[in-house]
Amino acid sequence: SSGTKGKSTTTSLTYEVLKDQLEDVFLLGNIGKPVLDEVEKYTDKTILVIEMSSHQLEFVRRSPHIAAILNLYQDHLDHDGTVEHYHQNKLNLFKYQTDTDYYIYSDDNPDLNKKINDYPYRGIRYTVRFDNENLNGNRTRLLNKDVIINDKIIYHDNNRLLLGDHNLKNIMFVLTIAKIMNLDLERDKKVI
Repeated sequence: SSGTKGKSTTTSLTYEVLKDQLEDVFLLGNIGKPVLDEVEKYTDKTILVIEMSSHQLEFVRRSPHIAAILNLYQDHLDHDGTVEHYHQNKLNLFKYQTDTDYYIYSDDNPDLNKKINDYPYRGIRYTVRFDNENLNGNRTRLLNKDVIINDKIIYHDNNRLLLGDHNLKNIMFVLTIAKIMNLDLERDKKVI
């Protein structure tokens, strides 16, 4: 996952949810071990949960099977130079996906939504948004206190320990990833 606000929380939650149900899961990148530290332990069944900054994404030429961009802001301009360059670095996360990969993003972020719609990304699109607007395609949205994925209620936001709207949005991303991976959503909710 990438984004300026919330990526450590989202990456940690994703890791906890996956390792609860799957065996070969590593937490890597800014929040965990460096990606290449234990490369000898990876197999074709290994799942890598990686938090990546715009700096790390600048030179990538491959995209992950499931990628998430939480938001786009105007941070890190000391390194990236311009807002446009910074945004392009972030979007490299989706750029090299195939039509069997998945990309997830917050489409109520106007800058991010415009950039996604202006480029022909090949992966399967999932959007995450707070409002009740019923959009076409794969979407995770909030209706009252329910998180809904593709018109099915999957989470009722009533006893959450991670307070704040930003953490609810992080949870929406994690649940979207869990749904794509066909995990047991009841177990996911307990872990969250």
